[in-house]
Order: sequence, then structure tokens, then C-alpha cells
Amino acid sequence: ITQSWEGMETNFPCPQCRETSQQRSLRSNRQLANITEMVIKLSQCSVRPKQEDRCEKHEEKLTLFCEEDQNMICLVCRESRDHRSHTTRPIDEAVQEYKEKIKLHLEPLKKELEDILMFKFNEEEKAEKIRNDRAIKRKKIDSEFEELHQFLNKAKQVLLSRLEDEEKRILQRIRE
Repeated sequence: ITQSWEGMETNFPCPQCRETSQQRSLRSNRQLANITEMVIKLSQCSVRPKQEDRCEKHEEKLTLFCEEDQNMICLVCRESRDHRSHTTRPIDEAVQEYKEKIKLHLEPLKKELEDILMFKFNEEEKAEKIRNDRAIKRKKIDSEFEELHQFLNKAKQVLLSRLEDEEKRILQRIRE
């Protein structure tokens, strides 16, 4: 996300909905990071072992998943001292369990994200309404001050005209 935002000053697009934001702010989501790490680990061990998925030590096919080491192992490894006391099970079974765990963790995160996006949308709507109200009030204030300015200018002209008339009368009397 930060790489795609590089060089941007404003209008940062959301990676999910592409809506833009004026602020460049990200919050860490530890739960999502943990799930992502699990998915990466699981993606490294495929559901159906390929021909090249062989044990580095024994060149045997990797068929088991060691719960303690969180690794795929072969049948020979399971019998070795390193894994004999560890809990192991078929890879397909482990993958299925981890998929279910991921789904369980993902649902509340999806709901939380939905709630956050709705909250953000509502707050942006409120901010837009406040900006619109402020613009309307500003126009009204400008208009009222313009009216007052015009009124004062007219009053000034009337007073200056009276003053000039009075001055002319006084000068007229003096000449007579």
C-alpha cells in the first residue's frame, strides 16, 4: 500500500474499495497479520504434495505435518528422534483445519472492516455536510455584510449631501 502511495500528496486510494482519502493513515491489524502469516505458511505447503515435495534429509515424499514444528515431514522423519514425540497428521487434514481456523478468524475481521468502512463513510458524510453548511453560512454572512456596506455607503452619501447643503446655506448667509 505504501509503495503504491509513494509520491502522492493527497487523494490516497483505498486498496479495497478504491475510494480516496485526504489523509495518509494506516493502522496495523495484528490479527490480520497473523492470519496472513498462516496463509503464507500454508501456501508454502500445498494441499496435494507435488512430485518435487521431498524431504531434504531422506528424499522421501512429504506426507505429514508436524504440529510442534509447523512443518511438512516424511514418514522417516516422524520416526526420528527430532519428531518421535511430536503430534503429526496427514498434510490434507492439517490444511483443512488451518483453512477452517482462517475462516473463523476472517469472519469477525470482515465484519469489523465492514463496520469501520461504514463508520468512515458516515463520518465523511457528516464532514461534507459540515463543509456545505459552513459554505452556506459564509455566503449568507458575505451577503449580509455587503448589504450593510451598501446601506452605510448610502447613509454616508446622505449625510455628506446634507453637510454640503448646510455648508452652502451657511456660506450663502455669510455673503448676504
